[in-house]
Amino acid sequence: MVAMGAFARITACLCLFVAPVASFYLPGVAPQDYARDDIVNLKVNKLSSTKTQLPYEYYSLPYCRPKTIINSAENLGEVLRGDRIENSLYQLEVRLDEQCKVVCKIDGLSASQAKDFKGKIDDDYRVNMILDNLPVAMVKIREENDQPIKTYERGYPVGFKAAIEEGGEMKHFLHNHLRFTILYHKDVETDLARIVGFEVEPFSVKHEYEPPWDPVKPSLETCSPGRMQYVTHGLAPQMVETSEEIIFTYDVVFKLSQIRWASRWDTYLLMMDDQIHWFSII
Repeated sequence: MVAMGAFARITACLCLFVAPVASFYLPGVAPQDYARDDIVNLKVNKLSSTKTQLPYEYYSLPYCRPKTIINSAENLGEVLRGDRIENSLYQLEVRLDEQCKVVCKIDGLSASQAKDFKGKIDDDYRVNMILDNLPVAMVKIREENDQPIKTYERGYPVGFKAAIEEGGEMKHFLHNHLRFTILYHKDVETDLARIVGFEVEPFSVKHEYEPPWDPVKPSLETCSPGRMQYVTHGLAPQMVETSEEIIFTYDVVFKLSQIRWASRWDTYLLMMDDQIHWFSII
């Protein structure tokens, strides 16, 4: 009887904690339906590193930034993790594939900016973004019982280090081009879509263009759909050095998926990252 009484008291206490959490998370529970060509803005989250465990704000690095930065946290899980979710210049139109979209151009990195990028690359920092409450992730395939299983790795690296020639000095390179793949599930009757996956493949590319630079309608030689020129891993990468000019760009690809909204967390939960459970549980 004593044990049963203790169990009842523990259960009651748990209920007191669970009820407020569920009600706080309402903005992230209801599915969002998107019509074709709806405008959706991507949000940016903190920079994270398993090496240092010390988070930084996304805009602590000289990334392209809107005129006004707005805090956009939506649920209790984000608050408890200390996330800093903010607006960004990355934008997409639902079910519209786009290539070579220019975000901004940095005319030349200052010495302090180059040092900041290099430091985050040395410490294995990753960039985190959010779309429709889903964190961006890189696709990883692992073998299990001789069968390939799709898993996710949260975020993408700020950059990487490599030697330009064999045996040469290690240099820092920046991921300045992103290819987003948006998985969506379509309602046959209404033709509305729900986002069920947010994937990214990062690239490093030293963009080239014919001067002068047109900030309104920029035209790149390294990325031009009209000339069938797309970013690949075979292009010259973007080095991080003082006075280096950097152009940030991205692609958007929409893919129809059989995954339903209620199951969209299944692949994320296969990640080897305990923090990801805060996104879905709370």
